[in-house]
Amino acid sequence: MKSEKAKRYLLKVVAPIAMMYSEHPEECDLKLGEAKRAVELAEQEAEERMRKELTRWNDPNKPPTDEMRVIVKVVLPNGATLVTGAWYAVNEFPTGWSVDLDRTFENLHVLGWRPIHE
Repeated sequence: MKSEKAKRYLLKVVAPIAMMYSEHPEECDLKLGEAKRAVELAEQEAEERMRKELTRWNDPNKPPTDEMRVIVKVVLPNGATLVTGAWYAVNEFPTGWSVDLDRTFENLHVLGWRPIHE
């Protein structure tokens, strides 16, 4: 279990549960084990949701905020797909996008973008 909040909560409920099952400690252990497993499953689900959100490519037609540095997935003129850095700045670039490879390759097509999480 990774969550300190969850650990503190479970410790807080141990005493009342132990009192409820004072004559059957094995039942108490079973209930606490079920509670711990529920917390672990909730943590796993939260991690999966976060990973899915952090690895999702955003629509380039719905760009980030102005002057934001991002990671972009682009198609090169030869059809190859590449992931690289980029800036999005409305007033500075014709398409709004300045991809790190603009000076090397012209006519890059942006497929998607992700924020850089620091």
